[in-house]
Amino acid sequence: EKGMNGQETELEPRLVKACARAGRINEDNLRRLLADNRDTVFGKKYGFGSMETSAEYRKRVPLSSYASLQPYLDRRRPRRSFSGMSRRKSTALWEARPSLTTSPCSAW
Repeated sequence: EKGMNGQETELEPRLVKACARAGRINEDNLRRLLADNRDTVFGKKYGFGSMETSAEYRKRVPLSSYASLQPYLDRRRPRRSFSGMSRRKSTALWEARPSLTTSPCSAW
């Protein structure tokens, strides 16, 4: 198969195939994140244990500012892990350094 520049490429068919599955992959990732975080304070508050789709997530979990998430982050900060968030690397909330965000944060 020829790529966009007319050259033979093996990557392009794999990329096209992966893009065709992007929606399903995103839903699978969301389900995993919800399952990992269903027993956290944040997950219990919004009912992660009974959510299955991104549509349900959008319906139940409001858009949040850094300030509204600060209580969850403050509970986590002293130990870098706490029962309010999953201990796995992929969590419902990720820390960001203020230099990479637009939110003020003096804790980092």
